[in-house]
Amino acid sequence: MVKNDMRKVLNEINISEEKFIKAWRDIWLKVDVTPYKFAEYLCRINNRDDPNCYRELSKIISLPLEKIKVFSDVIPCLERIKSKGIYTITISDCGPDVVRYIHHLNLDLYFEKCFFSFEEGKTKETGLYNRALQVLCVEPSTITMIGNDYKRDYLIPKRLGINPILINRESKRGDSNTLTKVLESLGI
Repeated sequence: MVKNDMRKVLNEINISEEKFIKAWRDIWLKVDVTPYKFAEYLCRINNRDDPNCYRELSKIISLPLEKIKVFSDVIPCLERIKSKGIYTITISDCGPDVVRYIHHLNLDLYFEKCFFSFEEGKTKETGLYNRALQVLCVEPSTITMIGNDYKRDYLIPKRLGINPILINRESKRGDSNTLTKVLESLGI
């Protein structure tokens, strides 16, 4: 979950990966906070009141827009979905940086509604799906969730009565699943 360059900085400032992930889930995903403020929070909870530490960590947290890419099948598949008139939303455990990436990549053009954990103050594990169902006024069984995280995109929606489909692009067994394959299986 934590990339090597992030891991290096976390080690330098003596923050465990577990502590980072907890802060990421409790703060970054639930509160509209800048990367610098989040980095400052992380450093301070580890008794590192050092602006250089904040800067280094915030540089890694906020990737430059030009480094963000989507898989090659994403845009064509979103185009197919849109051409069929399918109401499409995104539900994401993310911080405010992801919204910048979504706009930069023009992905927002494909979604009628977006539910972001940092805006709703809930993650997928703490009620973000329920919030979406409440706002949309739909039955869970009418929703198909396509995602890549087994727990957050498959198990949780399934427990709520949503139809989950797991995309596994990096299968070691050779049974990888792509968005294109998923749409074909749905007849889209």
